[in-house]
Amino acid sequence: AAADPSQSTIDQIARDLKLNNEQFENCLSSTESQAAVMADVAEARRLGIEGTPTFIVNGKLLRGALSFEEFSAVIEHEIKNAQIKSSTSQN
Repeated sequence: AAADPSQSTIDQIARDLKLNNEQFENCLSSTESQAAVMADVAEARRLGIEGTPTFIVNGKLLRGALSFEEFSAVIEHEIKNAQIKSSTSQN
């Protein structure tokens, strides 16, 4: 697990992105933002996601940083499976 970024790191990222400092600070400290993040964390846990990056393609978890070719192969496989299921269910 990665360590939480320091406040100075967060401040530097905000400066690098040229964020409005007041809006950014308000967002960071708002209970609405915290609730949204906690809801996302709860949903990730419910889905079995334990780390990042994790992607879901057609209900299947893909963990880790995948190359374009790996993503493409998974997506093509899922498309072919969907087409096969569709054609067999119509007969």
